Amino acid sequence: MMPPNYLAIGLLIVGLVQTFSAPDVKAQSKADQIRAIERQRVSALVDADMATASRLHADDFQLINPRGGTLSKEEYLRNVASGNLNYLEWEPGEMRVRLYGNSAVIRYQARLRVSVNRSPGRRVTFWHTDFYEKRNGQWQIVWAHATQLNDETSGTDEATIRKLDDEKQISEILKKWEDAWNTHDMSAYASLYHDDGMWVLWTGDVWKGKQAIEEGHAAVHKTIFRNSVQRENLEELKIITPHTAILRFCSILTGSNQAPNAVIRSRKFLVLTKRENAWKISWGQNTRLADTVPDSECFVELRKRAAK
Repeated sequence: MMPPNYLAIGLLIVGLVQTFSAPDVKAQSKADQIRAIERQRVSALVDADMATASRLHADDFQLINPRGGTLSKEEYLRNVASGNLNYLEWEPGEMRVRLYGNSAVIRYQARLRVSVNRSPGRRVTFWHTDFYEKRNGQWQIVWAHATQLNDETSGTDEATIRKLDDEKQISEILKKWEDAWNTHDMSAYASLYHDDGMWVLWTGDVWKGKQAIEEGHAAVHKTIFRNSVQRENLEELKIITPHTAILRFCSILTGSNQAPNAVIRSRKFLVLTKRENAWKISWGQNTRLADTVPDSECFVELRKRAAK
């Protein structure tokens, strides 16, 4: 027979487990209920079961489609019923659910084969984000947002998609850098930096802060670089952490008023940080190449671009 003290401790542990796990179990049960309803809705749309689909869509339902257009419940279900929008296949992936009382948000990636206006149908991959509300004891979808993935990101996980998006944003900085220089728009150029950004010139001087960077470049673009053209070519892009990246590129500048016929080569190194979901330059440095340094492949490509 178990001693009284051990029995009391055992009962206490059981009670604590039940006390602390009950809300989690209840939340998990509700999340599973939302997942089941979403699968039921998907099946109803694939089967054109309009009675079930109508019951699961709120009267004020609105869909934001992949092109950015909106459809009301009536418009959406009418298209499904007529066959103009025919879901031939709809295979949901892992569903993630966030619960907020009588509201819930569900998000998942799905592979679909969709026929529009009686077309043969094509396979696509979407991200789905749906907002549900419990009304009169019935969970109904109120808002739905579908985003189509392109070939580059189709079927990849969320972390990979985020990395590809970051790389795209960072690569665009290089293009904006070149465009701003060649249009001599130093306000646009400085906008690529954080307010506390720094730029180390090839002379060794340092411009601290976005304002100093803009003013310094504006001054030289009124004088020695007034007619200059600069071309950039990416050599290396590395995302070190989710909020830190390095960018290294080679550069060719022509049209300097100090040396109109010269081709000035340099390598530039940038440290970028992501703040408030936007990548900008925190620190950068410019190093000019001596004439004795041979062209690397990066510069060979730039010379070809400059010659066109």
